[in-house]
Amino acid sequence: MTHSLLRTAACLLASAPLLLNAGCASPYGSGWSAFHAGDSTGALKHWSSLAEEGDAESQYLVGLMHDEGDGVAADPSQAARWYRLSAEQGHPAAMNNLGLLHFEGRGVPRSIQSAARWYAAAAELGFAQAENNLGVLHLAGIGVERDQAKAEQLLRRASAGGDAQATALLAAKEADRAYAEIDWQRVAELAEEAAASGEPGAALQIGVAHLTGRGAVLDEQRAFEWIEQAAVAGLPAAQFTFGWMQSSGRGCEQDTATASLWYWRAADQGHPLAMTHLGVAHLRGAGVPADDDEAVRWLRAAHQAGDARGAYNLGLLHLRGRGVPQDTWKAQRLFREAAEAGLELADRKLEQMRAAGLALN
Repeated sequence: MTHSLLRTAACLLASAPLLLNAGCASPYGSGWSAFHAGDSTGALKHWSSLAEEGDAESQYLVGLMHDEGDGVAADPSQAARWYRLSAEQGHPAAMNNLGLLHFEGRGVPRSIQSAARWYAAAAELGFAQAENNLGVLHLAGIGVERDQAKAEQLLRRASAGGDAQATALLAAKEADRAYAEIDWQRVAELAEEAAASGEPGAALQIGVAHLTGRGAVLDEQRAFEWIEQAAVAGLPAAQFTFGWMQSSGRGCEQDTATASLWYWRAADQGHPLAMTHLGVAHLRGAGVPADDDEAVRWLRAAHQAGDARGAYNLGLLHLRGRGVPQDTWKAQRLFREAAEAGLELADRKLEQMRAAGLALN
């Protein structure tokens, strides 16, 4: 089990939120009235009283507030205590969240096996988020046997139960099959279901489907709308794509200034291709002030992040002595890196250098 695999799985696991909102006539009503009035401390006081009396729902709510630091300082140990009391009475959301604490090692000893047991207990009760979480573990073989069929079964149950993350995972799983076997229409359908529930990765996926016509009707305006949703949610790949659409006038009026703003947002989050496009925008003065120093800074960052086009454009600057000292050796090395990464432009540039007697080795 690798740490990177654990980090990947952790990003896909979901906790149960504060959704179990009882009516005002219920024993929890005064707590909910206080909560909705913005008085989290008052809500916690009311629910704590019921929790001390052994009420499982209140124990879950008190655990959640300690977990999230709502109305009280965040305290994962207290969250785990209350989740456990509630979970032992069969409360599925508490079971799920206690499993997540064990997975992350917050407030309890880290134990993937304990996490899996609590997820399984909640999944048996049909709790969608726990079905998603257990499915993720089976998908990766973390703490449980790697079992693709069981993982897919759990994810489908979670998706049917309304879990948007499970729906997005199913779409990604479809897209990961051998290209010839991919049912792109089904991928797009699953992505649209998840996107409608606010999953930004799925919004990007259905947007790209409309942009390319792969699995969905070719419709650049609809693509623009879906990708905007993902970009506003902060997804770097969506921010880059949204910028590219505005730069090229795809699905919208061309707007290089707004495009460069979105490139910057994605680049600031480390998106390599956005760094390259932002660097080129500064070279051209397209939507941003022409600034060779800024161009070099972003192109160097893109090159260091492994983007072949960043290496190629930085090579051009060294070849021409623009913003950096002219250095044919360095230009050639950068072109070769880009060519080895599969960029045909760089191959052609190396051929041109050889024909001009500039390629040195």
